[in-house]
Amino acid sequence: MQSRCGNDSRKIKLPDGAQKKKDYHDQGLEILDIPCNQFGGQAPGTDDEIHEFCTMHFNTTFPQMKKADVNGENELPIYTWLKSQKGFEGFGEHPYKALLEKMFSEADPEWDKKPDIKWNFTKFIIDREGNVAARFEPTGFSYTLSLISGKHKMVILYCLMEFEAVRFNELRRYIKNISDKTLSANLKEMEADRLIVRKEYPQIPPKVEYSLSDRGKSLMVVLDQLCVWGEKNKEGAGE
Repeated sequence: MQSRCGNDSRKIKLPDGAQKKKDYHDQGLEILDIPCNQFGGQAPGTDDEIHEFCTMHFNTTFPQMKKADVNGENELPIYTWLKSQKGFEGFGEHPYKALLEKMFSEADPEWDKKPDIKWNFTKFIIDREGNVAARFEPTGFSYTLSLISGKHKMVILYCLMEFEAVRFNELRRYIKNISDKTLSANLKEMEADRLIVRKEYPQIPPKVEYSLSDRGKSLMVVLDQLCVWGEKNKEGAGE
């Protein structure tokens, strides 16, 4: 899981969630949480910081493991086994399925044939006999929210859409009230998510520009629809 993803907020919206967990726990259910920072860099803290964040904000009581990789050469052996037992079988039917498939296929044409964990909040169910009974993928909605989580990423995306190629200092002037460290961290995460392109020019002094990638431009279509909905529905929202 990732500790600071928009999908985290869903934990606190489950009615009587704590009581349901207790009821099922009394029947033998155990939930194991393994934080991972491989998806958008959204679990950047130490193990203690992640535990404190989840406990404070979501009142988590289930065991939380050390932060670890779930894909690649350093992945936990248990994930090698889990993925060998239940490979990726698709995202299921939901409104963001097509967008997700397009984004992943742009990064890797063979993405759907690999058992890799696609995003945080992928869940495996293991039965009492130790068999992997099911695998559940995160929804497209949670994935999309995770890409634009935080207070600055949507602003950055709209700045790049408006001005196309923008330098670091120009972005800082446009956004205001953002530190160099925070802006740099956001840009690195968005570059890792392939939403933006960083172009460095071989000159002195150094010149670096940021622009939207094709993947980022496709996301703007979704964000525009969110803005249209907000404009239509904001009147009287507080009544």
